[in-house]
Amino acid sequence: YHWLLDHQHTESACELVLTTMVKGEIKERILDRTFIKYSGDNKTGTRWIIDYKSSEPETGETLENFAQREALNYQGQLAAYKALFDQQYPIKTGLFFPLVPYFQEVLI
Repeated sequence: YHWLLDHQHTESACELVLTTMVKGEIKERILDRTFIKYSGDNKTGTRWIIDYKSSEPETGETLENFAQREALNYQGQLAAYKALFDQQYPIKTGLFFPLVPYFQEVLI
């Protein structure tokens, strides 16, 4: 999970505050983590938006089922975050559960 926390990424930011207009009202959104990760050829960048969650699997729940359940719960939130960025780079989103620890990409 070190790649998620690496502050050497381009445009690396934690607790990034972005302002947007929602139904005529100004709203602030705080993104836990975002950065641009380049592929091996350093030509193709992807913006990542990562939301940290302190939840853990329920007793007897597999890690995979837990992560999929949480991904469904937070798809809307991550989609709203994704909409805050221009499409200069492809955007991927994910959830990071530091208490487990586990990372789940969330497809939007």
